[in-house]
Amino acid sequence: GGMLGRSGGGDGGGDEEGEEAEEHGFYFRSLAARAPEVADALGALREELAAADASHDASELKVWALQDLGVQAAARVLAAKQPLRALRDLCQNFPFLARGLSKGPAPRELALEVDRLQQTVWGSSFSGAFLNGRPLPLVETNDLAGLLTTMTREMRTVDELQTAGVPPLAIRAMLSLPAAPASLRVSARHP
Repeated sequence: GGMLGRSGGGDGGGDEEGEEAEEHGFYFRSLAARAPEVADALGALREELAAADASHDASELKVWALQDLGVQAAARVLAAKQPLRALRDLCQNFPFLARGLSKGPAPRELALEVDRLQQTVWGSSFSGAFLNGRPLPLVETNDLAGLLTTMTREMRTVDELQTAGVPPLAIRAMLSLPAAPASLRVSARHP
């Protein structure tokens, strides 16, 4: 068809291949495929809904929509093929993404795990940031240089593991391991 057919799924609204993502309660590609005679009208509706959503931000969300927003954001990042990119995009565009995010799933298992960690590991009033299970220095000491050093070290580790041919799931598992004691040193050099 018309406008809808040209935009396809590659505009960020759905997967490049396979399953179509819901937009504003509709599956536009499926509807256009079933009724090609209204594809132009569906495209116009899709653009109008997107424009209306873009004019709203998180300040207009109702209290009940904010209730699980943290869990919904975490679920989106965890489900992403590229979690760091998803986290970056979410952080940089949060006010504009919050409305759509609030309509997404809030997995019960994830919410229970977040609650458990908040209550048992850190306490109910804890606020912190972690990278691969390690606390970031910015949180406790406001040390921006330490934060950048930690992030650079973690990125270098991931790059070296990828270069060595370690599968992504194995890299994720290794990065989740607790930090080694200071007395332990490992050298990857071969004589």
